[in-house]
Order: sequence, then structure tokens, then C-alpha cells
Amino acid sequence: MKLDGIKEKVFLDRYALKGAKGELLEHTPEEMWTRVARGIAKNEKSKDRKYWEKKFYGVMEGFKFVPGGRILSGAGTNYQVTYFNCFVIPSPRDSRQGILESLKQLVEIQARSGGVGLNLSSLRPKGARVKKVNGTSSGPVNWAELFSVATHDIVQQGGSRRGATMLMLWDWHPDIEEFITVKQDLTKINGANLSVCISDSFMDAVKSDKDWDLVYPDLDDPQYDEKWNGELDEWKRIGSKIKVYKTVKARYLWNLICEAAWRSAEPGLHFLERSNKRSNTYYFEKLIATNPCVTGDTLVSTGEGLVRMKEVVESHFEGGKRFGGNMPLIIDQRTLSPESIGTLPGRGIKFFDNGIKDVLRLTTKSGFEVTATLDHKVLTPNGWIELQKLKIGDKILIQSGKGEFGKEYDLPFVSESKSMPPKWTKELGQVLGWLVGDGWVRAGDKNCRVGFTFGKGDENLLSYLKGIINGWYGKNIKAVKRVRNTTHLSYHGKGLVDFFLKLGVKPVKADEKEVPELLYTAPEEAVIGFLQGLFTSDGTVGIQRVNNTRYVRLTSKSRLLLKGVQLLLLNLGIFSKIYDRSRSPRANMFQYTTVDGKERSYSTDGILYELQISRNQIPFFLKRVGFMLDKNSEKVEELLNHKNYYQTMFEDAIASIVPSGKQRVYDLTEEKSYTFITNGIVSFDCGEQPLGAWAVCNLGAMNLAAYVKPFGFAQGGNEKFDYKNFGRDVRVAMRFMDNVIDQTYYFFPENEKCAKDIRRTGLGIMGLGDALIKMRVRYGSEESLPIIEKIFKTLRDNAYEASSDLAFEKGAFPKFDKTKYLKGYHVKALPKQIQKKIAKRGIRNAVLLTIAPTGTTSLVAGVTSGVEPVYEFTFIRKDRTGIHTMHHPLFEEWGKISSPPAGELRQRPAYFVSANDLSPLEHAKVQAVAQEYIDSSISKTVNAPNSHTVEDVRRLYMAAYDLGLKGITYMRDGSREGVLSRMDDNKKEEVKKDNGFSITKKPVVPRPMHLEGVTYQIDTPVGKTYITINHNTLKEPFEVFITIGKSGSDVAAMADALGRMVSLNLRLTGGLSPKERIRQVVAQLVGIGGARSVGFGKDKVRSLPDAVAKVLSMHYGFSVNGTVEDKKATNNGHVAEGLETRQNIGVQETSDVVKLQQLALVGGTSGVFAKDPDLLGTESATSLYDICPECGGASLAYEEGCRKCYNCGHAEC
Repeated sequence: MKLDGIKEKVFLDRYALKGAKGELLEHTPEEMWTRVARGIAKNEKSKDRKYWEKKFYGVMEGFKFVPGGRILSGAGTNYQVTYFNCFVIPSPRDSRQGILESLKQLVEIQARSGGVGLNLSSLRPKGARVKKVNGTSSGPVNWAELFSVATHDIVQQGGSRRGATMLMLWDWHPDIEEFITVKQDLTKINGANLSVCISDSFMDAVKSDKDWDLVYPDLDDPQYDEKWNGELDEWKRIGSKIKVYKTVKARYLWNLICEAAWRSAEPGLHFLERSNKRSNTYYFEKLIATNPCVTGDTLVSTGEGLVRMKEVVESHFEGGKRFGGNMPLIIDQRTLSPESIGTLPGRGIKFFDNGIKDVLRLTTKSGFEVTATLDHKVLTPNGWIELQKLKIGDKILIQSGKGEFGKEYDLPFVSESKSMPPKWTKELGQVLGWLVGDGWVRAGDKNCRVGFTFGKGDENLLSYLKGIINGWYGKNIKAVKRVRNTTHLSYHGKGLVDFFLKLGVKPVKADEKEVPELLYTAPEEAVIGFLQGLFTSDGTVGIQRVNNTRYVRLTSKSRLLLKGVQLLLLNLGIFSKIYDRSRSPRANMFQYTTVDGKERSYSTDGILYELQISRNQIPFFLKRVGFMLDKNSEKVEELLNHKNYYQTMFEDAIASIVPSGKQRVYDLTEEKSYTFITNGIVSFDCGEQPLGAWAVCNLGAMNLAAYVKPFGFAQGGNEKFDYKNFGRDVRVAMRFMDNVIDQTYYFFPENEKCAKDIRRTGLGIMGLGDALIKMRVRYGSEESLPIIEKIFKTLRDNAYEASSDLAFEKGAFPKFDKTKYLKGYHVKALPKQIQKKIAKRGIRNAVLLTIAPTGTTSLVAGVTSGVEPVYEFTFIRKDRTGIHTMHHPLFEEWGKISSPPAGELRQRPAYFVSANDLSPLEHAKVQAVAQEYIDSSISKTVNAPNSHTVEDVRRLYMAAYDLGLKGITYMRDGSREGVLSRMDDNKKEEVKKDNGFSITKKPVVPRPMHLEGVTYQIDTPVGKTYITINHNTLKEPFEVFITIGKSGSDVAAMADALGRMVSLNLRLTGGLSPKERIRQVVAQLVGIGGARSVGFGKDKVRSLPDAVAKVLSMHYGFSVNGTVEDKKATNNGHVAEGLETRQNIGVQETSDVVKLQQLALVGGTSGVFAKDPDLLGTESATSLYDICPECGGASLAYEEGCRKCYNCGHAEC
């Protein structure tokens, strides 16, 4: 396989085997794959090694599977190197010895090319007393600088970066504010990335705008030195004391995080509590997953109507035969945008039976009710709150818009009587409504019957319904007059009774009636018919002008019936309330005679409930439902003409929260908002890896782009993803990575024990962006999400099956506990057949999947990084031979076959989308889809345009939490010094058309993160002055700093201003080379005089500007003699020494000579590809790239939470 360009450079520099003297022993990827396959296959039985060596080679061939860089460079070499990319070491003990021990561990790991993660929350806050030395602590942020320096300056031997460090601090630590903001000073902590560990309780406090305590253990607690390890929850559990150092508003801290990320792209967020809860290893690590959820009888708002939660879950587990594998849901708009109202379609993608758990029953004042686990969250005006934390009187949000209804009109059964209706109709709904409201069903004996009761004034309704029912019954049944002006219609016969029983009508007493079950998923017109029949039979309309109240009411002895009606109304977008109007029992209210002539008296138990529709819901009800045959027509007309109704808020106060024993509970995951609607109440769906101490990263990636076939832009666009071969190769890759655990070298025994106890693998992906381009699908689009989901589901299912097969062959991981493991968040989401296989055979690897930074491995494979889109399609490569415009390979291939009309620029297709073309929310949505199938974490950078605001960051970060992400890394274009920012469209200047592609330039060249230079000391009339001259990697002048020693503030300010203006002149794009610009500066400043001078003769300095001119002339070898010209070389080839300052005398002008007079700086150029090879400021059209600290090229990309150079292959992860 022939590599070229950056792929060849990275391969030869980093992965090809070298001899003792550094000579190349491998020259092709085939040689590397052979070595690696042979080395990893050594873990197999001797008789099987050749077979697996061939298999391992085959899966790597063509870069289909790309093991981690440590494996590629180390496997099969017999060197004592680790194959693992990253390590987590324990939090340092809070002492100098403890910190230095952690530092030693970090250096040892990074010297062997490993990355290190370290949580500094165990260190006491800044200013805390240190009794042993009678001093105060410098705090974790200062110690962070020590770990940063070790990584950045000590371990980078020979300028080659060998390791990386991630430092973390919990949201409760007293120094969290300093930790959040420290990297806004770019001189600090340059050798480490920072992340804030976020807890669920902090997020609850943010959403509720509550106070947040910054705390730390009481240093006087006798258990501190022995027990404190940085885990605050554990410290509290053992009853130890904590001290509150400061109380802030949680939102203040949240805003500080968002503002810091906006300014400097750090810190990142790690939702660490969620990560641990969702870990497969939850049962032997410090946190226990809680899995909040609701009971099976809960009605969920879906695209099929109101469906019982138990049925939602079980129908999915049975193969999704009803719902097709995904469940259309209804979500409330306020879950995505608090200021909105109404509903939106959602989609359930995961479904769980979570077993028997303790539950609470929450009831609101209006009668809404849900039974769920103690930690189940509902939405309140103050955010998401667990049931167990709610109080009576707290308000919760109720569904605020119309839902959906069943689409299937055929009844789900066949009636024994052919005359009965086979489909749902409005008329069938009306009959059901009247039957439930003023009717009865008798079943179970020979005298089975269905009866309907009508009152005075219902003659038209009786005639209407009688005609319908008689048609079904096949006979003309006559009405019979009964007591108190009532009339009965009674139908005998098993066929008719069975029909209504199958619809869900129950032969029960009045106080036990309920909505027929099938109506919850019936079509809308049948539901409206049911409500019309029910309200017409038992409803009233009230208008009380005395107190100006209006209402529509429905009364019943059955509270259960009214609860069902309340939910049907809510699904139509109509809010109602249920009141208990019960009174004490009353006897002998009236006398009546039975059919057989017996005298009876009517008594009442006093039980009565009332459902009331009021406010602006009245006209909604009358227009959407109303009454049959214009009953109450006069009052209805008056109500419809009334204009000043109060608005309904779609929220309700809690009336009670009581224990409800133990019940089986269920859960689901909605992909968009992670919410659903349960019995009308807006609920958080309850779906919840970082590494524990001494854990390791064992990494490899499947190259998705390699599985899109056939491919070619000249073809007809028939590219498909090869799921079959992808799944097959995933299984081989899992065996490969399991072998790595036994083949690598361990330099800490704690690492070996942890790795072999858990057998953690991190199989992930690369090339997603390229794969979607090959399939002509835009990354982040609605079209792309189902494709991405299917890819990750295929990855997950095949990986877990392979690991279970390995367990059968080689044994499960030592800490495997079948019962507990199968309760894990991600394991419960597996297909049932895989869960059964794990229950029977066990599983070889506790944790299997992650999307880690692919760094240079994706460069050598020539595809996009991890789960990222294409970073940019055009960038500049700068080397000894000049400046080159580089294009993404697929973009270049497309460019060769596309031909725009003459004089027009090419318009790239929509599926060629780069990181900065996407909205931040599109980035997060892709990550959220992947996260549901990845049992560990995902490294991804959300790139945002420069115009992104702090408020945008707040919304993005909150969306990340609500979408269920485990962490997020954010990068605003231009937020760091040295980042080449995207220009405003109205500031862009087209400077060149290269093969039809438009390139733009910037007015000011950004500053690289790292520059080298020299500082001069010179005496001036204003005091001792220090002048620093920095240059870029091509030794061209880039900036000048001027500092006055012991000077007044005004003089210092003017010196600083002069330095800034000189630096700006050097960094402006234009037609002059950097050296020519320095010549112009010297011409402007030399000889300027002031009130006094220092020195004599050629060393005389007339002013601060004159001193600057002398230093610049000396540094760059200019001779000043009326003109500023290059010094002439002597006969020995050296530049002559000395500095001359003679005033203007007649000299000729050449290209290398400038007269000492006011000269306008020359602007304008042919652009960033100007012929002058010294010109700075070359960049691509979109300018996302940073300056690489290793090669100086404008080709450093921010991806996967890391930085990597597309020019030289430098990577920092």
C-alpha cells in the first residue's frame, strides 16, 4: 500500500519499526500489520496462532481496523513499552509527599508515552492552614501548574511530545472559581487540559437557581489524614465533618464555566456522576445506578395515542412488532425551550424493564397522578426535581399541547356478530360514551344485557342512539319508561355484550367505571365521539353571572373514570380539574317501584366527583368536542361569544406524595429531549465512564469510511454501508483488543491488576465524516441520524456478542456478577438475545466501547477523526519548498469531476459540510445518538463560529446535559490566541482562485502559541529599557515588546503602546515582507529627539523611539547613514559591526534602501499566495486552523477534545 504526503510522514515518523540507531526497518503499512498481527496473536494457543495472525492482519489491511497508536508502534517489537494510551492515577494525598508521589507516577507513565488523568479535588483549598509547617496551602490550581510543567517541559524529551495530562476538579471544591478561569491567562497551565466534574445535584441547583455550597472536609477532623481521598460523598457517608467555605448561586458558577469556555475554550465539562451511574462497572465502583422509572399502568403520550408503559416496553422487547422498533412519542416543547408552549413529536429509542422497586404516588390538586421511583424526575418551573425532593404545594408542569391518536381504524378483534361495526367511528365512540356515562353492562349469566338510560329532554338523543344500536343489533328494540321520568333501552344477547366487553367496557358498579381501554389508542374521531356521548349524558354547562364564573362539568361516582377522561381531554390539548364533591351518606331520598312490583327507597353513599373545564379551555372544549345534537345550545353559544377568559398555565400544585409500596417499574429513552409525558405530567426519561483509579485505555477504531461501497463521485450515487462485513470485522477486532490486555507491558502492578480484573477495551470508530460524504449524506442532518444510529447499534451488538463468545472460550472478567451486570444501564439496552447469551456464558470484557481521540492514527489512515465531521476542506501547508494549498482527499476527488460554468466558482454539494458549517446543537445531537450505544465516553469537539455568544454556550451546555451526554468540549473560532478565526462575510476579500476555489485573507496574522526571541537591555533618557524581539519559525520578525524598568505608569504605558504598534505593523497582511517592515519602522523612529539624551557619539540615544530603532537595526543588521540599508559584508563574509546615525544626505533609492522620512505603508497584494515567499498570513478560506507549535504551519485542528497538525502530524490529546 503506497502512502504519500502527511500519511507517509506520520507512518514513518511514528509507527514504522526502527533499529537501534533509528534506521527504518519498515517502509510500508503491510510490514507494520504483519508485525502487529504476529505480536497480538501470540496470546492464542500455539495451534491457533497462524489462523488468528491471518485474521488480525486481514481486519487491519487497508486500515479497516486501526489499533491505537501505542499498539501499532509497540506490538511485536519486544520492547518494554505499554500498548495503552491513557491511565488514571489516584487523586494525590493531601501532602507534599503525596503530591510528589503522584508527580512521580505521572512522569513514569508519560516517559513511556502514556497520557494521564488526575482529579485534584483531594487537595485542600488555597489559603487553608497547614499546621505542620505553620503556613497556608497554595491550593490545587497552583499544584496543577506543577503537573502541567512536568508534561509540557520535562517529559517532552527532544521536543517530541510524549504524554498528555487531563486535570479535573469537582464542582464543590472551594477553588473551583480559580480553576474555571485560570486558562484565560494563556501563560498558565499550558501542559494540561482542564475539566470540571459536574454532579447531578449541581445541575439541579442550576436549573432551580438555588444556592451552591463550596465545601471541603474539616481539616481538624481526626479522620482527615487517614480517610480523605477526594470523594466527598464517601466522606459524608462515614459521618465526617465538612466545612462550608463559601456559598454562591449555582447559576453564577454555571455562567462562569460558560464564559470561560467562550473566552478560552476551557474548561471542558465532564458529567462525572452520570458517567459513573451509567458504567457497566457500577456495582464494584463507588457509585450505584439508580434507574428512576414509572409503573407499568402509567399512560404515556405516544404517536399511537395513550399507551400503557408496560405495553410500550414489552411490545418493543418482543421485536417491536407493533411499533417497528422505534416508538413515536409526544414531548412538551418546554423541555427544549422553557419559553415555548405546546408539544412536539419525539422518538423512543430504548426501553427498559427495571424490576421491582419502592415507589411514590404523586397527586396534584387537579387530580393528575403518577406513580414512580423516588428518584424519578418531573419538570417544575424551577427545573427537573426528583419525586422524593418535592413538597406539597410545589408546582409541576402538565402537557401543554395536543397529542396524537391511534391511526388504525380496524378494531383489534373480530366480533361474533357480523352486524357489529368492524371499525372505529365517531358514532361508535358516542354510543360508548353514553353507555359508560348513563348505561350498564351485565355479563356472566344467561341474563346478559347492555342498557342505556335517558332523562327528561333526551328524546332526540334517545332516537338518534336507538337508530344506531338497533342497526347493529338487527332488531327494533323499543324504549321503556322507568321511574323519575327516565327511559331505558335494553339489549339482550351475548354477541352484543361480548362486543362491548372486548372494547373495554366493564360490568361494574357506578363507582368502579373507567374509560374503555381500547379508547386510549383509538382514532381521534372515536375519542371525540366518546367524550361527546359522556358529556352529553352526564355533563352540565354552568354560567353564574353573580360571581362571573363559567364552566363545563362532568360528574361521576368513579374517580377512576374521570382520571381517564382528564387524560383524553389533555391529549386533545384541553386542561381540566377533578374535584371531590363527596358528602355524607343520605338514606330514603325517594321511593320507586321495581319491575317486579317491589317498593324500594333510594339512598346514596354521598360519593361524588366532578371534572371541571374552565378558563380559556371552555371554548377549546366546545369547538373540539362539544355536545351531541346541540344539547345546551343556548349556553354553548353564550360561552363561545364570551371574550375575556383567563389563560391556563398548564401547571399544577402537588396535593400529596405518599409511599405506594413496591411495584415493577419501566423506563425508556427519548432521543431528542430525554423526556416523555406520563399521565399528563412532563417527566424526565430515566436513562443515566470515566476510569477508576489505575484503570487504562486500550484503544482501537473501526474505519467507517472503508465500509462504504462501491464508491466514486463519477458513479450514480449508489454507495451503501456494508453492515454485514462491518459487524464481522468488529468481532475480530474485539478478540484482538482482548489479547492486548495480556500482551502489553505493565510498569505499575496496580495497572496490571485493574486491567485484568476488568478487561476493559475501548473499541471505537474513525472516518464517520468521510463515510457520510461517500454516502452523500450531510453530517448532522435529520437524514444522517438514523444511519449513524444503525452503524453504532451494529458496532455495539457485534462487540457484545463477540465478548460473550470469548467468555465462553476463555472465561468472563474476574469481577463479573451476572445479576448485577445485567442491571447495568447499557447492558439493559442490549437486544434480549444478547442479554440471554451474557446470562448464560458471561462476558469477557466489562466495558467494551469508547470513541477516544484517534489523533495521528486517523491521519495515517487518511480519514476524518473519530465521530467528527471533516474539520476543513482546504488548508495551507508550509514547508521548505514553499506554501501549498491542500484539499481534503474526497473534496479533491469531487473537484476533478465537477466542472462549473465558465467564470463561476464551484459550489460544493451540501454533504460536503465542515466542522464550522454545523450548528453546535448539530454537533451535540450526533454525539447524543452515538452516546446511547457507547458504554464509555466520547471525545468530541463542538466547533462554534466566532459570533457564538455566551448565552449560546449556556444553551449548548444545558442541552448537552439534557441530551444525556457524559461530557462536552467546546471551541469557539478565535477564542484562543493563535486561532485563525473565520472572517465576517462582509470583510472577506477574494484574493485568488485556485482551481476554482475561493481563498480569503485576514487583515492581521494571528499570534502563534509559542514564539522564540531575544531581549536587549539599553539605557534611554527615560530609564533602563528592555526590548524583546520575537520571531516565527522562519526567523522572520513577528512582534516587539518594550518595557521600562522602574518607570512611572504613563511612560510604561507609552512604551507598551509603541511596542504594540510596531508588532501590529509586523502582523498586518500586505505587500511588504517582514524584514522590509522592520526597515520601515527603523526609518520612522531613528533620530527622534527629546528633552535630553544619554550616551555619546554613535552610542548616543536621543529618546525611547530612537533606542528602539538602534536595537532593531543592530538585531537585523541594518546600517543607518541617512538611509536604512543592509550592512555590507566584509571580506571575511561577516556583517560589519557598528551603528551609524547620520542625518539625511543625498543617497540613491534602491529596493534595499529607504529615505529617513515619513513613508506610507504599502498596502495591497495579490493575496495570501503573493509571490513574495517571505509573506506571512497564509490561511484557508474558513481559517479554522491554529498555528502548530512544532512546525509553525497554519494547520493545527481542534478535534475530539485534542489538537493535531495536518501538516507535520503533531498531536496533543
